[in-house]
Amino acid sequence: PLLTAGAAVRTAGGMQQPPMNFALVCPGVYRSGFPGRHNLSFLKSLGLRSLVSLAHGEYPSEVRDWIDEEGINTLGLSMPSNREPFVTMQTETLLAALTAVLDPENHPVLVHCLRGQQQTGVLVGCIRKLQRWSLAATLDEYGRHAGLAASLLDQQMIELVDLHVLPKDAHGEL
Repeated sequence: PLLTAGAAVRTAGGMQQPPMNFALVCPGVYRSGFPGRHNLSFLKSLGLRSLVSLAHGEYPSEVRDWIDEEGINTLGLSMPSNREPFVTMQTETLLAALTAVLDPENHPVLVHCLRGQQQTGVLVGCIRKLQRWSLAATLDEYGRHAGLAASLLDQQMIELVDLHVLPKDAHGEL
């Protein structure tokens, strides 16, 4: 389920706040917006092995300290969001991020961009294609997470990106 910004989860240890647009994509794969210090308690509960950042920028010092303490692998693959007429996501970067997210050695993994909307939405849309979701259901999910930031260029990329170039074993058991 989609957790909105500011939503908190009650656990035996108290309240925990997930990052914006947090959701389970498939076993071992989570999505969200950029994690902050107020999300650390929640993220610790996931037992993450890896973080894949599609956003430009560094983690805040408290988040960086947590990453180092937990021994979490990080992969920074900054992808600009699609903006007409001249800025588009690079297919090669998208495929590299997708390969990393789908690698079971990286699970559990959290993939994120700034708000968990556009870049993350395109990547998750590609996962849905590999899972053989209908295009309508894939774009509906993209739209629910992207909200007003939804882009026709993102939707077009989800529809047209060629995933046959991924290694045959890249998506294992989705």
